[in-house]
Amino acid sequence: MADDHLVNSYRYLRLALVVVTVTLGISLILEVFAARCYQGSISAFYYTPVHSILVGVLFVIGVSLVALIGRDRVEDLFFNLAGFLAPVVALVPTARPADLCGPEERHLAISDSTLLVTNNAWSLFLGFLLALLVASWLARGPDSPPAQLSQIPRATRVGIGLSLLVLVIGLVWFLTRPENFGRRAHGTAAVLMFVAIWLAVLVNADFERLRPIVDRPYQWLQATRPTFLPDSRHDTYYRPRYKAIAVFMALAGIVLGIGVATGVSHAVFWLEVAEIVPFAYFWALQTGEGWSTGTTSSAAVPVGPNPNPVP
Repeated sequence: MADDHLVNSYRYLRLALVVVTVTLGISLILEVFAARCYQGSISAFYYTPVHSILVGVLFVIGVSLVALIGRDRVEDLFFNLAGFLAPVVALVPTARPADLCGPEERHLAISDSTLLVTNNAWSLFLGFLLALLVASWLARGPDSPPAQLSQIPRATRVGIGLSLLVLVIGLVWFLTRPENFGRRAHGTAAVLMFVAIWLAVLVNADFERLRPIVDRPYQWLQATRPTFLPDSRHDTYYRPRYKAIAVFMALAGIVLGIGVATGVSHAVFWLEVAEIVPFAYFWALQTGEGWSTGTTSSAAVPVGPNPNPVP
């Protein structure tokens, strides 16, 4: 009974991330039809009726990425970093665009987000610090003395250390250059979040030519890269799709990133769409791969074909 509950909890939490992402898409489509135009970026919809859905979905994504254990320590590290950054994207909004499209009555009366950023930033900093303290306590064991902190697996220590570094950099940035933080923290966090997500996808894609490079973080973290038999369901069905997603996300990032840099209209919007949609597909695929066991990590061993796959 306990095992069934754990497996179902895993399934529901992973499926919830897919569902809320689709919900955001529905909200965006409804607003586009109502306003008869679309904003220059998904982030700009913060100032439209999509506001609450956008903030809520980013929070759910962040919590899901942190709460769910990855198939291995490297993937888990990347998803934890992405989850750590998602609330920043949610609560530190992009600057209000001067060219918000659509009827004026569909624009929220948020002309100055300074008060929002100040309150939200301090809440995030203190909340993240509490989360890191709890994570450190759980990692070494509630009954272990602080002196045994060094016995925590290196991957866990690195993950907590990187998160703490991001926290310190963000706090110093906010205290020393608050106006600049308000203008650029959203975009910086969003870019780093997508990079971390793409790296997690890349690990799952397991390109043969990139293995010497990908193996380095595994060696550094003293972790083992998962291996599969050539005829396993992972190798014949899931991995080719992970490869395609990784390639698509990289190409979209390069092509549309150039469009953003050169000022192409709505390039940011389509860049965000081109990264979010394939990630949602990747997450659904990975959920299917670990459907019967309750975790993708248990699939990371040599296994034969799955007679009842759930794609």
